[in-house]
Order: sequence, then C-alpha cells, then structure tokens
Amino acid sequence: MARDPHARQELRWHPLQAADEIEVGVWRMVDSLGREYGEVRLVRRGPEIGYRAEYWPERHPRELVGYFRTLRASCEQVHQAQVHDNGRGRRDGFLTAGLIHPSAVHDRSAPPLSEG
Repeated sequence: MARDPHARQELRWHPLQAADEIEVGVWRMVDSLGREYGEVRLVRRGPEIGYRAEYWPERHPRELVGYFRTLRASCEQVHQAQVHDNGRGRRDGFLTAGLIHPSAVHDRSAPPLSEG
C-alpha cells in the first residue's frame, strides 16, 4: 500500500530535548516534572573538543557517565543512566538494572576522546 504523502509523520522524542542550556556550553538534563538529573558540559582535552556527561542520582553523589564527541550521544547516555536508575535500588555506585557502572558507558558512534 502506498504511503500518503500528506499523512502526518510520527514525531519522536530524543533525550536531547530534555537538555536545557543554562549557559554557553553547559546543558542541564531536566525530567518531565522539572527536576534536574544530569549535566553535559562542553570541554577541551588537549586539542580535542568534546562533552563531559554527569548523572545526578537523587540522594547520591554525582556520577561521571563519560566523555563523548557529540552532544546527542552525551544526552542519550545521561538519560539512559536516569532511566536505568529510576525506581530501582542502588548498590555501591552501580546501577542495579544490568549492573552497568556509568563510567563503563561510552559513545559507540565515535572513538573516545584521548586521555591527554
């Protein structure tokens, strides 16, 4: 069956839409209730430019999610940490949904930023 060219396209939400730029190069991740749950910051590491992503679990210290080459990937990974942690218990800094530590998450779409 042919697709109607006038039919409305399905709108898709992306975690990037939860990012609120509070100052140049700094985005806060905000949930649907207005609570902040993470931050993505534009950083320079040597000659490279990338993004540092942190997750802010409720009643726990901030956790580094990782460094990424794109804002989109950074927001996706902070959001994934929040989704995995939402409504689940925590144990020694590990997200209990699959026991994935945020520092183990990385951007698979691009090579990681170099360490120096």
